[in-house]
Amino acid sequence: MRIEIYSIPLDKIKTMAKKAITVRISNEADSMLKKSAQLKETSQANIIEQAIRSYTKKEKININ
Repeated sequence: MRIEIYSIPLDKIKTMAKKAITVRISNEADSMLKKSAQLKETSQANIIEQAIRSYTKKEKININ
């Protein structure tokens, strides 16, 4: 799993409206998520948000 920091500042992501969801991930992905959040000193939710934003930017997916 490769995580890139998206161009939105973390403080802006933290203030966006949030929706609670449930996902199932592998033990390996869970370990990577926890380690990434720890290293970046942020929440697991912010790491997932950044990963989704990076992926959709790379794949040129536009929600508008």
